[in-house]
Amino acid sequence: MYSVSIGYVENRNQIKEFLTQTKKLKNHNKATHHSWAVRISNSGVVYESKSDDGETGAGNVILRMIQKKNMTNTIVCVTRWFGGIKLEADRFKHVQDATLYVLDHK
Repeated sequence: MYSVSIGYVENRNQIKEFLTQTKKLKNHNKATHHSWAVRISNSGVVYESKSDDGETGAGNVILRMIQKKNMTNTIVCVTRWFGGIKLEADRFKHVQDATLYVLDHK
């Protein structure tokens, strides 16, 4: 099962606060992974960061979607609960679909 969260951030402290609040959401503390990516614009320079949180490659998938939409000051976190079935490469499609959904419905 997946959940996706999006936020507006301008600095590292806001990134940390967003992730802390996301992990406090109902049942999110029981999730297996909180993969995320962020793009921040500051004085015309774009900074990017990401984390797989154990879901190898997921942070890069999220970042790529944010880049394609040319969004800045945006953080997306895709939360996953392991349900007992290994998804293999399908997990990337799920992460991509969740990210695109939240970016398109922002």
